[in-house]
This record gives sequence, structure tokens and C-alpha cells, in this order.
Amino acid sequence: METRFSNKEHAQLLELLLDITVQLISAGAHTAKAIRIAQRIAQAYEYEADMIILPKSISISLSRKERRHVRLTAVRKTMPLVLNSTFNHQMSALSWRAYDEHLPLEEVQQHFLHMLALPRINFMLVLCMVACANASFCFLFGGDVIAMVLVFCGTASGFWLRRQLMHNHVHHYFALILAAFVASLISGLGSLLGFGSTPSVALATSVLFLIPGVPLLNALIDILEGHVINGIASFVSCCTMIICLALGLLCTLFVLGVENL
Repeated sequence: METRFSNKEHAQLLELLLDITVQLISAGAHTAKAIRIAQRIAQAYEYEADMIILPKSISISLSRKERRHVRLTAVRKTMPLVLNSTFNHQMSALSWRAYDEHLPLEEVQQHFLHMLALPRINFMLVLCMVACANASFCFLFGGDVIAMVLVFCGTASGFWLRRQLMHNHVHHYFALILAAFVASLISGLGSLLGFGSTPSVALATSVLFLIPGVPLLNALIDILEGHVINGIASFVSCCTMIICLALGLLCTLFVLGVENL
């Protein structure tokens, strides 16, 4: 199936690929996955997309397969990380539909905009699930019921505080320190008041929900797949985040007068 594109449609496809790639990176897709999805969509319309993805920007150069010397290139800034695995899966499925079924470009664009407009999971539900998950970590490491309840309350408070700080445009590293401090302080009340038999377990597991698991995994994948700059940048960012949550926990240890866990 051969498709002839005008210059306007050429630019429209380029803008769509930029939008899709930016959203994929923001949603937590690793570099190689974002490139594969964008190039698959370009190939569906007999185009070749040469891409460069850096930590702060994305560049795409689009050309027809039979006219590689005629290129249209654009650059776009990346967006902050907002994990959305559902979007990544749906976008991958849409790219295969575009490739296999030769969907019109306008239809692909409509599906993309529809996916962006889908409502996110209710925040209070996410908060409860994160708090339950962290309390479960406390149980797995030997925490008693009181420690689990304290970790649940501390996790919920820290998770809510971080969201509020981010919405008020507080720097994300500072927000991470404050969230870790509040979460560990509430979880460590057992150590201060003598509640429960495993207060140290509650303190040690109180900040696990702040570990940047997906970015760490993406950093490893990027390095293994040859996107070394992105991988190192992501790894350094993750290390900085871990240092921030460690600082928050350290502040709690000073406040509670705990010398060791």
C-alpha cells in the first residue's frame, strides 16, 4: 500500500512522532522502546525516522524512504517523569495497528489524543495501595502489626505531602527530603513512645516507597542497549534521589535520638 504525503502531512507526522516520543519518555518508557514505537509508526507511512534522545531533549529527522536526501527535522524538550505504564502499553499496541492495518494518520492522532485524555487512577486509591504495599514490606522484613500500622500511616502522609509539594512547584529533591522525613518520623513513633517490638523495622522500611525503581531499571536497560548518556544521566538522578531520601531519614534519626537501626 503506497501513501503519498504532502509537505503539510510530512510536518504533521513529524509533530505527531515528537508528541508521542515525549509522552512515552515522560510515562516511563526506556529510550529504545520509545524509538522503536516512533520508528514503527513512521515506517507504517513509508517514512524513515532518525532519532536522537537525550536527557533533556528529543530530535527527530523524518524522510521518505525513496527520497532520503529530503529531510524535515525538529527538536522538542522532554517532560518531567509521570509514570503511566498503561499509556506505554496502549501506545505500543497502537503503533502495531498503524503498521499492520495502515491506519490513516488522522485516526492514529485521534487515538493518541484519546489516550492522553483518559483519566488517571484515583489519587486516594493509589495512596492506599502504596501505603499497603509499604506496610507489606514492613511485614516481610519482620515487622509486627503496630510497626505495619505506623508504616502505613507514615507512607500515606509522605506520599500525600510529596504530591502537594510538587503541585506547588517545590523542587522535587527538596520535596523528596521532606516526604522521607515525614514518612520516617511517623513510622518511627514506635521507637519514641515504646510501641511495638520492632520499631527499627518500621523505621528502616518507612522510605522504601520513595525508591525510584522504574528509573533505575530504565537506566540499566539504556546502558545495556547502548544509550549510555541517557542511562548514566538517569542513574545519577536516581542516586541523587536516594541520597535525598537518606537525608530525610537521617533527620528523623536525629529528632528521635536513634543512634542505629
